[in-house]
Amino acid sequence: MALKVPEVLNAILQNTDRKGQAYCARTCKKWQSPALDFLWKDLESLEPLVRLLVPLLLVSIEIQNRTAEMYEWKRNGSFGDADWRTFDVYAKRVRSLEYDDSGASRPNPAMNAGIFADIGMYRPPGPFLPNVRTIHWRNISERRAPAVLMFVSGAPVLESLSISFGHAVPPRTTASLINTLSCRTPHLNHLSLSCGTSIQHRPIKMAFSRWLYQLRDLKAIGIPAYFGMTAVVQALASLPHLQTIHHTRNGYELDAEGMMWNFEEGFHVLKELSFDAPLSMAGQLICSPKLSHLTRICLNTRASAPELHVHLPDFFTQVATCFSLEHLQLMLRDDINATEETETQLLLSYKHLRPLLTCRGLKQLQIAYNLPMTLYAHQLEEMGGKWPEMVTLELCQNPRISLEPFLESPGTSISVLPTVVASFRKLESFGIFLSPKAEFADSDRLGSSELKRLHFGHSQVPRTGDSFAAGAYIALLCSRITEVTTGKVAWFPSIDDSTEWNPEILKRRTEWDRVRDVINATLKLRRIFNETIVVLSQKLSDAEAKLRDYQHQLNVLDYPV
Repeated sequence: MALKVPEVLNAILQNTDRKGQAYCARTCKKWQSPALDFLWKDLESLEPLVRLLVPLLLVSIEIQNRTAEMYEWKRNGSFGDADWRTFDVYAKRVRSLEYDDSGASRPNPAMNAGIFADIGMYRPPGPFLPNVRTIHWRNISERRAPAVLMFVSGAPVLESLSISFGHAVPPRTTASLINTLSCRTPHLNHLSLSCGTSIQHRPIKMAFSRWLYQLRDLKAIGIPAYFGMTAVVQALASLPHLQTIHHTRNGYELDAEGMMWNFEEGFHVLKELSFDAPLSMAGQLICSPKLSHLTRICLNTRASAPELHVHLPDFFTQVATCFSLEHLQLMLRDDINATEETETQLLLSYKHLRPLLTCRGLKQLQIAYNLPMTLYAHQLEEMGGKWPEMVTLELCQNPRISLEPFLESPGTSISVLPTVVASFRKLESFGIFLSPKAEFADSDRLGSSELKRLHFGHSQVPRTGDSFAAGAYIALLCSRITEVTTGKVAWFPSIDDSTEWNPEILKRRTEWDRVRDVINATLKLRRIFNETIVVLSQKLSDAEAKLRDYQHQLNVLDYPV
């Protein structure tokens, strides 16, 4: 009887993979409908839907001198009413759809454009996916652009739409599709657009600005950096509920018009801003009084060495005016020449971060740069006092290894780890580039910190590769540590890609693997020791209780003890 309770059945299906859900759908009639709802709720391809109408054949084709796979079909006549009834039974269960139109490889090859043309020709009136709430359509091609309209149109509850156009899509096709979508997506609250078309094509931007005026419920938007023209910014400023703006990546540099962001009007509830801009302009944008309530700022910028040293202090000073700031992510990109004179002038230091100490509510600070940052114990202690809520602190842990020989003292000493543990009581993730020659500081502090993740980039194990000492030292300070990672950070993946197969990097990875083994073994022994202490303490308490009982019995019998 318990398996017939809806709550119990939902709990079973939520913790079952797709294969298990398919088995559950065949168990009995009582389970069939709920299991099918879970099985069809999130689709990562259009293949299951199209197969409801006609069998598909997977064929190999040549695309730009490479072999790819694509679905074809052979049908006889049009689709019957029975086919569409079957299609609707399953299509109404779909809540989320993802589709990649590039057709690069399995498990989700693309569909031939003729398939979508035939479906659109014979489809009876009505929406394709009446209950879909989220659609992610990547790499839209020119021939398949109408297919997007088929699945998006008539979806009355569609809330999130993410689309990206391929580089081969003509500007006219892109503008036409955006114009059509503007009339069919009135209830969106999340929109992401990535466009590979020429940045100089104004009709695309104008069509997009007209679309924005229709989206009165929009709360989050992702757009290319070069869409910052006046018409688009004014449309965004008119949205009463807009809370998040972020830039989608596509490889294009900003044009002059794309830099004309103006936050003086509107944006009353904007909380998160992620954007690409020159460092000289980024601070001017952020210091607008309209943005003083920002809680998250992410900046991706490229600057030369002189520009960094001139504008970076001003940028941090202007960021500090956002008193509600909780998350700051800064990606600094530059073209560094491997010369000793240049390197000694480019190192970031604690003085650059000092203006941020006024942001008492800061919880996450992430800075990516091509050179390491050197921090000392007293500086980290001051930072911990000013940022009591800090959860993630990652500072330049992914520098270019090719520049390491030109630095006098690259990185931060591992001896600051006790200070980090003591000063940042809520810190869960800490990232820094370690100095290879540093010694371990004496500390009698056993790990009581919340620190769970350490990331040291491609740095060498301290004390010239002493993995055992490093592992024992980390385990002593961080009793809850669950992850010690090396290599590149996921949120800034483009730094020094060529070092991944460098023999020196492979050697350092091996050393850090040994460090992880030592940490795991040490923490396991500590757990066994603590469990043994608990058992012995319990046995001692039981023995003391029995001794007290014997003493009581002897006193009752009036025998001397």
